[in-house]
Amino acid sequence: MPWFDRLAHLKGRETEADMPPAAFASLVSYQHPDHDTTRWPPTNAGRPDTEEDGQ
Repeated sequence: MPWFDRLAHLKGRETEADMPPAAFASLVSYQHPDHDTTRWPPTNAGRPDTEEDGQ
């Protein structure tokens, strides 16, 4: 792949730049955390201002 060494030089942009700020309020993350949980998904999934599953 002769183009591979040029990948790091491509212009980048943040994903968040494509979304209006109000769109973030409706996002819900179902990504599993890097620690054990007693229940998945937690009942408060996607709300970063609360502790998930008592952890």
